[in-house]
Amino acid sequence: MRKMALIGLLLILFITTDTEVGAIQSDELINLASAVTDSGLTIDEWEVTLKETMDRDQLEKIMEELKNSHIVTVTETENSINYLFESTPKREGISESYNVIIPHDDMYHAELIAVVKGTNWNPSVKENYHVLVNSMKEKYFTDLAELFACLTTKNGDILESDNFLNDLAERLSLKYMETQIDTINNSMHEKIIYGYTPLWSQKIMIEDIPMNVQIAVVENENGNHTYTIGTPMLINEY
Repeated sequence: MRKMALIGLLLILFITTDTEVGAIQSDELINLASAVTDSGLTIDEWEVTLKETMDRDQLEKIMEELKNSHIVTVTETENSINYLFESTPKREGISESYNVIIPHDDMYHAELIAVVKGTNWNPSVKENYHVLVNSMKEKYFTDLAELFACLTTKNGDILESDNFLNDLAERLSLKYMETQIDTINNSMHEKIIYGYTPLWSQKIMIEDIPMNVQIAVVENENGNHTYTIGTPMLINEY
């Protein structure tokens, strides 16, 4: 995955969550994975990130529980102390980790970041993922947590690429679609597509237009395409 678009770093400030009339509340990654696999493509890798700011006392209790079942690594920066909790062994190729960031300055809230990711997708992985993420939400997070989901897949030539993108837009009921063409010299990024689906409540507002799907399309030297698809935006490198 290459470096994410700069716009993504700015848009994170405007993420909102609400329940719209007629909105269907469902699992973001499972929806994305189903849209991709139903189009006949395979998933190369996927990742879900949960983030929430919390009181330090609340995080202390979570850390006490995590350190009993995870490998802990502690690093310190100029601004914070960071605790990384990594699970072992993996669940059928699924890796799970937690990052606790505690600022030195008491005026700032601490943050809990959980990451679940894998390099394959099938019914068994889907079930294990679903159980794990639901457990994480119930044990450590509230409804205020932000969730970011993304996956990557590959396709063939330009015609196949257009067919896949049209099919994806239909399966996700995408609206307000915009395309940003990458004009940077020697860049491998072909374009970045933004859109909105009513499947999920979390969204970003840009001049009164909602957005919660971001697709990065990269073409290699052989003309084949890699797609990184995320909601509500891509926070990973691609």
